[in-house]
Amino acid sequence: MRRSLPVLPPRRELMLAGGLATAALLLLAPGPEVSPDSLELLAWVRCMADAGPCSGETTWPPLWPVLLLPWALGPLELAAWTLNLLLAGLSAFPLWAIAHRLGGRWAARAAVLAWALGPAVVQHAVVLDPRPAMWLLATATLALALRAAQGDGPWWPAFACAAIAPLARPEGIFLLPLVATAALLAAQPWRRALAALALACLPAVAWTVASSGGRFGHELFGLSWHGVWPNADYLALTGPANAGTGFRTLIQAAAGAGIEAPPLDPRFVLLILPHGLATMARGLLGCAGVVGSVGVVLGAVELGRRGLRPRLALLLALSPLAALAALPMSWGQVSAAANLMFMVPALLAVAFVGWSRRLPRRLQWTLPLAVVALVLELRIAPWQLEHPRYVESSIASTRMAAWLGEHPPAGGEVACTFAGRGVVRAAGLEPVTLPSSWERWEPHQPTPVLLAPDLLEDGGRGMMLLRDPTWSPAAWTGPVRGAGTGGDWYLYLVPEPSS
Repeated sequence: MRRSLPVLPPRRELMLAGGLATAALLLLAPGPEVSPDSLELLAWVRCMADAGPCSGETTWPPLWPVLLLPWALGPLELAAWTLNLLLAGLSAFPLWAIAHRLGGRWAARAAVLAWALGPAVVQHAVVLDPRPAMWLLATATLALALRAAQGDGPWWPAFACAAIAPLARPEGIFLLPLVATAALLAAQPWRRALAALALACLPAVAWTVASSGGRFGHELFGLSWHGVWPNADYLALTGPANAGTGFRTLIQAAAGAGIEAPPLDPRFVLLILPHGLATMARGLLGCAGVVGSVGVVLGAVELGRRGLRPRLALLLALSPLAALAALPMSWGQVSAAANLMFMVPALLAVAFVGWSRRLPRRLQWTLPLAVVALVLELRIAPWQLEHPRYVESSIASTRMAAWLGEHPPAGGEVACTFAGRGVVRAAGLEPVTLPSSWERWEPHQPTPVLLAPDLLEDGGRGMMLLRDPTWSPAAWTGPVRGAGTGGDWYLYLVPEPSS
């Protein structure tokens, strides 16, 4: 008599799959990658840990920095790297639950395997920013909403996850109306659904009020002005990272007084949408490849056969893509997939549900072969995603920080753009904002300047200084042959003494 292999209970298999996915990500991950946003967030965490004044740095959603606070006195970059990989690994738990509920065990196993081994996940998880927290919350919200819609649990956990999401990333605000609409599609009383939505909005509203608008309104502000100035000037206007520029303050005051008015033509969104959709398509192809994309189509057809409500739910789940495509701030990321990764778990679940339904039951075990094909494709295909790289993680930044530490300026301050703030802090010095060429700059003392490849993000101030004979270079850390630094560089300028 033939004996079958033992089958683990679903809950036990869920724990095993999620644990193995987390371990795989921790083992396969490269070192941490720091961006300008990373350095500002880490500086904010250290500031909160020291109970010092953190003026101008409270506009970030607070969830990720709060999670890092217990490790603020230790090696914070290592703690952030570990936290992000754990959050990415924990996303495998709700991913398994979604795929298992929709397509069975083998679909769930394949989806988790693709998540753990897909290059896009580990490449983006090691960037020290809050995005992996959003991955977990978005996937958990979908899993809880799916469970509630099928009558296996209450709706309040899904609303609770959606309520927390905007405190991790601004795009978390998408989850609130999506969960409320899903509850209505599941025949929940509309009064109860709207009351739950109102309660779920309270954390985002409270933080927005406490942080004087924060970054929740930043994208809307940028949407109206996008295309009016070149991109570099636009970044200087809106203020990269988390602090606004003086020129942005001036424009906002002028708009409030009615002197200036941004274009309000609704056709503007239609004009920029094709470019945004093309960017989204490149990012999704780099995450899911042809194998995954075909699977998503097959899965969408399969779910669509189950009735009107699953069709509407599928359209609802994909709607954030159109919203992200209409936001210009989503286009200029270091990777086309950076702002899309929170949707990748759901897409993988749908993809492997689609592939599993095309296989007879006796061949379901071959689904991992599709995962192997997918991973190979994403590593060798022309549409593979580039590894996110930042000048802040380069050899040039390390060398400049060491040089500044050995040659500190008399006042202890260095003027710089956001790409230089982490270097200045690493040298134990105080970074001050290098104002744009539109602003008057009269430092109270001779302040040296640190320039980086983001030369035009200061609105042209760096170009002015390079052309000014009263400023001279004191140090340069640029490309080194064979060191893999590419075009990364830092230039330290000092003012010539007055004669």
